[in-house]
Amino acid sequence: MPRNEEYDPATDRWRARAPMPVARDHLGLALVNGKIYTFGGFVKTVHEGAGTDVFEYDPASDTWRARAPLKTPLGSVGTAVIGGKIHVFGGRGARQGDHHDACGL
Repeated sequence: MPRNEEYDPATDRWRARAPMPVARDHLGLALVNGKIYTFGGFVKTVHEGAGTDVFEYDPASDTWRARAPLKTPLGSVGTAVIGGKIHVFGGRGARQGDHHDACGL
């Protein structure tokens, strides 16, 4: 499901926001300069169907935009932000059993 919801701890309430352009699970996430970035993820169950999609979400305008794709399909990745740059590590490939050591952006 491409669901995107926002939680406000002050009011203890949820509200629907613009849905993700592509439904994914096990995607990587990073936060830079108030924007949320999503990386890869799976479209099928059991860690299959990894994608290369990268999207940027701007909570202020409630909009998504596509960014440069990953060089290889990945899901279940780790992410880190250092010096304003996002690093994407490890993950699983397009087929069950495909594993990767690292991929930097």
